[in-house]
Amino acid sequence: MRTCHHPIRFSLLLGWMLLLCGVGSIAQHQVARAAAPALPPGYALSITESASTMTYGGPAPNFQAQLTVPAGENPLQSPNQFFLLVDAQSVAADSSTSSGSTYTFTVKGSTVAAQVTLPVGSHTAVAKYFSSVLNQTLASAPVSFTVQKYTPTLTCYLNAVSFFAANAPVNFSMGTQGGPPVDWQNATYSITFVGPQTFTDSNLTADSSGGGTASVPPVPGTYKYQCAFSGTSNFNAAQTALSNATLIVTQGHQVGIKLYSNPTTITGGITATLEIVVSGGAGLPTPTGSVALFLGPYNYTSPFRLSGGRVTQQVQFPSPLPSQTLRVYYYGDAVYAQSYTDFPLTNPPLPGGASTPTPQPTGTHPSTPTPKPTGTGTAGSTPTTTGASTPAPSSTTASSSTSIANVGTTSGSHPPDPTTNQGSTLFWSVGLGLLALAAGGSGVFFVLRKRARTGG
Repeated sequence: MRTCHHPIRFSLLLGWMLLLCGVGSIAQHQVARAAAPALPPGYALSITESASTMTYGGPAPNFQAQLTVPAGENPLQSPNQFFLLVDAQSVAADSSTSSGSTYTFTVKGSTVAAQVTLPVGSHTAVAKYFSSVLNQTLASAPVSFTVQKYTPTLTCYLNAVSFFAANAPVNFSMGTQGGPPVDWQNATYSITFVGPQTFTDSNLTADSSGGGTASVPPVPGTYKYQCAFSGTSNFNAAQTALSNATLIVTQGHQVGIKLYSNPTTITGGITATLEIVVSGGAGLPTPTGSVALFLGPYNYTSPFRLSGGRVTQQVQFPSPLPSQTLRVYYYGDAVYAQSYTDFPLTNPPLPGGASTPTPQPTGTHPSTPTPKPTGTGTAGSTPTTTGASTPAPSSTTASSSTSIANVGTTSGSHPPDPTTNQGSTLFWSVGLGLLALAAGGSGVFFVLRKRARTGG
């Protein structure tokens, strides 16, 4: 079949094609101008970067700009000025060199990172030059770089208590080994306990310092733990290795605590011999671990280690006494729960009728003791926990002597006294310190310390 081409139609088609080509050329030219702004004759300005990526919190890429100006114009002479614009923040050059009318400006990545906040994502850098001759600011084509997330090396500690009741709360503290500060409050956490069984407490939160609270397993046993961090907008998810430290979920049995003293009545300024006996339940093993003496609810001595369920200890008391109550605190073991019992200042004599001991203090005279506080802060404060287990108690055993230094009076919250004489759980303790006596008077202060609640 014969095909005829109408000359008018062909002309219209050809014109339409030429018009499309012209529009496309104009659009491409406009894009090119946006990417590389046209500069006045005799001027040129460009920028390069040493890398297209960086890690959050680390140094940015180094930037180098080349500027060419007409003969006779000196970019280093004020009011002429070169600067780098990173996002919306201007950064001055660290150094410059010149060769004829061409000048090279260098901006270090560390300088950029120190002056510009660079969150994860894409960023742009543009070289700019203000010419006083032109009274105009010239700009280079931009370069872009990407900030990538940082992967932290995590640390995780559980509070300084070794023994817990089942499902008891435990404080944890997150940290890192170097790197930029982490916005802990914007993440979630999980702690996996590995022991007789494996338990994970998840969807935990922390404050801005990395502190939070989890629950220990419901099944008695010895556990190691591993902490996981969900990540934030600037940090990748990460987790710790399985801990070397352990915590023990006790079987929760209660103990009986007895106190004997010689002399039988404690008064201020004396050195007395105390015998503490911790007894277990029928058919259960003898309690192990440590005990400590409190004056009222306030921590007074370092822990004394039990031997065969008992310990005999010489204790030097301050004058005046800050409390009319002696509290014996038992730290617990794998079988028995932590508990304390309050006693009056007058108690039964030591079994066997031991005589009044000759004072054998291991510290200084009671009027000028060396403070040994158990915590830091002021009344009502909560100290930061830094360990995963109770610090190793002193290896004090029967028939040893001690001079007490943590003495005083204070105010603040403390647990109510138990309704019975045995088996109550201590949720708070306070480290207290005695200032040296001076000018015939005495000054005392206390340092309150919150002790983690251990259930039971």
